[in-house]
Amino acid sequence: LKASKHAALPPLPPKTLIGRPIDTQEIEARRKGLQHYLHELVARPDTRTSTPLLEFLEFEARTDMTVTHLMPRRGPVCDLEDPRFAVSGVHYWHKALTKQMDVVIVAYQDSSHVARLGRMWTVVEPDELGAWAIWAPTHAGDDNWHRVFLENFAIKVPCMCVEETSRQIFIAMEDGTIRAYHLPDEEDIQPQLVGSYQVHATSVLDLDCSARHLLSIGFDATIRLVKVSTREVVSGGRLAKRLDGKHLTVAALDEPARRAFLGTSGSDVLIYDVSGNPPHF
Repeated sequence: LKASKHAALPPLPPKTLIGRPIDTQEIEARRKGLQHYLHELVARPDTRTSTPLLEFLEFEARTDMTVTHLMPRRGPVCDLEDPRFAVSGVHYWHKALTKQMDVVIVAYQDSSHVARLGRMWTVVEPDELGAWAIWAPTHAGDDNWHRVFLENFAIKVPCMCVEETSRQIFIAMEDGTIRAYHLPDEEDIQPQLVGSYQVHATSVLDLDCSARHLLSIGFDATIRLVKVSTREVVSGGRLAKRLDGKHLTVAALDEPARRAFLGTSGSDVLIYDVSGNPPHF
């Protein structure tokens, strides 16, 4: 499982160093320990459909093939074929195109040790540390997906957001900028870059958007509310005192009430009124 890039795996049961156990109670305890370990792996959506675990359990040999369709389909649907990249954002757009075709928009960022060197490494040796792509079915209603668009960057892409009404795609960058794209409703899917603007001094952590506004939070403990039509910052501020040493993690925008829900590393959810500037706690 580790070789297949699965993370946060439960610890293995203790090993037997001197001979195999012969005590009945100890054997039963070992059996229950192994059973508990396997239950943990089966309870996780990622590991219970992994090839190593299914082969270990001899799933196909011990399961009626008429009900195997109940298991999620194995194998990646949208794969960059580069083990360095982790998915940092995904959006499913139902009937995004005139041909009633769905698309999946995916953001990626480098999760390898080299990427942790940060911007200095890109100066020494420029590399592809982030990307975003659009995937579409080969034919409408088909389960076979292919990549129809890909753009790479020399910095990470930590998150993304899609506003379907205006057909805008917002790609957040590690340097604090947000790139706005427009997706034409055409057969040849080629997003058009309509603007790039600096909203944070450091990496953007999360985005949420509505038809009118885009909410962003940064690693610099700031929030920004941007008007989608003009890309003007209409509300924002720094929350360092309120965070008390913690940092922002996720954000959600309540457009009708003009409120921002902000999650922190301290398990708190902060609610701000962003109808004015600065935001009101």
